[in-house]
Amino acid sequence: MIIADYVTSYELNLTALYLLLTLLVSWFCGLWWGLVFAALSMFSQIEVSGLIGSVYSQRFYYYVANANNAFSYLIVALLTAGFRALYIREQSLARVDYLTRTGNMQAFYERIEVETARQRRDGKPFAVAVMDCDYFKLINNDLGHHEGDHVLQVIAATIRANIRKTDMVARIGGDRFAVVFLHMPEFEALQAVKKLRKEVDAAMDRNSWPTTLSVGLAIFPGPEGDVNRIGSFCDKLITQAKAAGRNKVVHRVYDPGEDSTSQPPRLAAK
Repeated sequence: MIIADYVTSYELNLTALYLLLTLLVSWFCGLWWGLVFAALSMFSQIEVSGLIGSVYSQRFYYYVANANNAFSYLIVALLTAGFRALYIREQSLARVDYLTRTGNMQAFYERIEVETARQRRDGKPFAVAVMDCDYFKLINNDLGHHEGDHVLQVIAATIRANIRKTDMVARIGGDRFAVVFLHMPEFEALQAVKKLRKEVDAAMDRNSWPTTLSVGLAIFPGPEGDVNRIGSFCDKLITQAKAAGRNKVVHRVYDPGEDSTSQPPRLAAK
C-alpha cells in the first residue's frame, strides 16, 4: 500500500483504501488494533508526502489535509468497533431467553449440534433432560401471569445453580426447560436429574407453589449425528413422563437403529 501510494504520487489518492483496511482491521481485530492501524496509515501518508514533496500552496493546508485524514481514520475505527460490539451482543441475545436469562430454543439446538460433533471426536456420552412444569397453568390462572413468570425465573435460577459450568440449561417452551449434560452416562445423569428435582421441589415449597417437574431423560452413548431425531426422541420421553402421572422421570438410552417406541421407557424412582 505504501509503495503504491509513493509510486502514484498525488495523481491517485489512496485514502479510501487506507480507510477500507482500517475498517477491516477494526472489525476483525477490535478497536485497539484498528486505532493502531489508523495511526500507521496516517504516518505512512505523512512519510510518503514528505518523500514526494508537498503540492499545497501553504503549509496550513497541508496540516488541514492530514488532520482530515486522521479524523476519518479515527471515526472509521471507532464506529466499526462499536458496530462490531453491537453485532456480537445482538447475536448473543438472539440465543438468550428474555425472561429467565437462560438459553432459548436456538441455543439448545446449537448446543446439541456441538455435542454430536464433539461426540464423533471423543466418543463420550452426553445426556439431555427435558423438564416440563406440572400444574403451571394453575399458577397463571389463580395467581396471575406475573407470578407465573416469577415461578419460571426461580426454576431457571435453581437449575442453573445446580448444574456444572460445562452443562447448559435452556427454556425451550412456555414452561419447558432442557438441560444438556456433557460427558454424562446414564447413572450419573439420573443422579443429576434427581438432585435438580429435589432442589426445585424445595424452592417451590418455600414459595407455596404447587409446581413439580416431569422429566424426560435421554442418554446418547454414541455418535448420533441427527439433531432432529434427537429432538424428537426427547419430545417423546417428556410426553411419556407427563402421561405417567406427572412428577415422574422417564429415561431411555437412545439407539438410532431402533424405533424409539419399540422398547418401553424406564420410570425412575423419585
